[in-house]
Amino acid sequence: MNSWKKALLSVEEVCFSYPRANFALKQVSFAVEKGEVLGVIGPNGSGKSTLLRIASGIMAPSSGRVLALAGDLSALSRKARARILGYLPQQAPARLDFSVQEAVSMGRFPHCRGAGFLGPEDVAAVERAMEQADVLGLAGRSFSRLSGGERQRVLLASVLAQQPRVLLLDEPTSAMDIHQQVRFFRLVRKLCSQGLSAVVVTHDLNLASRFSHRLLLLKDGRVIQEGPPAALITQQVLASVYGEGIRVLDSPDAAGPLVVPDPGGAP
Repeated sequence: MNSWKKALLSVEEVCFSYPRANFALKQVSFAVEKGEVLGVIGPNGSGKSTLLRIASGIMAPSSGRVLALAGDLSALSRKARARILGYLPQQAPARLDFSVQEAVSMGRFPHCRGAGFLGPEDVAAVERAMEQADVLGLAGRSFSRLSGGERQRVLLASVLAQQPRVLLLDEPTSAMDIHQQVRFFRLVRKLCSQGLSAVVVTHDLNLASRFSHRLLLLKDGRVIQEGPPAALITQQVLASVYGEGIRVLDSPDAAGPLVVPDPGGAP
């Protein structure tokens, strides 16, 4: 663990199981440093979303611990936690009777005092977050009338308004078209180049390959492998976890291996 002293967030030998469910996280560990994008990949049911909820403090592990800025996450208040970690859930609530600007402004709660009124610094932070997430043009619209992809971008803006140190993003682009997906991941990389860190759960192996600095591969609640995309996005590694039916190709621009369906694979 000594190599994790610089980590903004570290998960140490975390175990967790759901009551009456045949699933458990088994001694999962990872760390993410300043400026880094860590992609979390693996088949359905491997524990990716559960791991992210534990890393965010929404759920507590049965054993192991989560450290944020080298302090135990369980000892922090909700506001203190939100000033370090910004969590974006897998699905945005469809019914939220607020305008987009009001929804984004809710992200300032870790910084507000007293009755929670926004000061000039808060207003500026909200506007900056909306600009970063490309939702300024939606400011006056009702959140509940947005598309799924638009709602995700608004919730990202709300997370950015928190001004956290680490972004925890659970399948953030699942409701977006390909152009929005690429723009989203480019934004995450840009934010990390400016000093944030990000842990991103995604089923899109190509986005994970091209935009992550490192990958964490899970299966059945265990870490199978961790390392740079070139080491994990290989025919041998993916076949051992996902099975047959995919093919890994070299990228023409050397931005990371490409994963494509194998038309000759098993049905």
